Amino acid sequence: MRNVTRIVATAVTAVTAASMLTACSGGPEGGGGSGSPSSSSPSAASSPAAASSTDAADSASDLDQAAADAGVDPADPPKPIASSPLPGKTMQNEPVDLTLDLYSLERQDDLLILTMGITPDKSATSKPRTFYGWTGRKWLPQLVDTKNLKVHDIVRADADQVVTSTGAATALFAPGQTLYLYAVFAAPPQDVTTMTLKPTDGAAAMTGVKIQ
Repeated sequence: MRNVTRIVATAVTAVTAASMLTACSGGPEGGGGSGSPSSSSPSAASSPAAASSTDAADSASDLDQAAADAGVDPADPPKPIASSPLPGKTMQNEPVDLTLDLYSLERQDDLLILTMGITPDKSATSKPRTFYGWTGRKWLPQLVDTKNLKVHDIVRADADQVVTSTGAATALFAPGQTLYLYAVFAAPPQDVTTMTLKPTDGAAAMTGVKIQ
């Protein structure tokens, strides 16, 4: 099992357990949301630079770091337990099919650790750049405790930093490459064994996700 202390430390510092547990809102219509499409819209990148070896190197570096932060070995990735299609766009404003894969939802003491990946269709035509239309400036998934009718948003620090993958909206990755993601939530009571996941705006909810 991954060390949650290490994961949280990559996103925030000096966060108390009490401030972590304030992430849970009071009902299924509670705050949060997965964010609207980024203001860094495809039109803002209408003239992308030509692909270069620097792009490829940056892409590999971003992906390796994201995988390490999420506790995933990209050479031996876990099998997804659920998947969801999601429309997106390349930097050239061309439509592309994306796949969101759910790998795990782990309980660690008072926290839940969500691990996912997003992969653009390998036939897409794009340089190693980020893909639009799947998240806002920050990745803000939500979990719903349907037993107690509570929405769980991502843990936040006092400075309103989100305890989740950093740079999820800007990481460089190319068609066929997987960007691994993680997010930290306050855990529901022990008698709650499944939750509903809203991965991001535009993606179908994943129901009955088993807590490991």
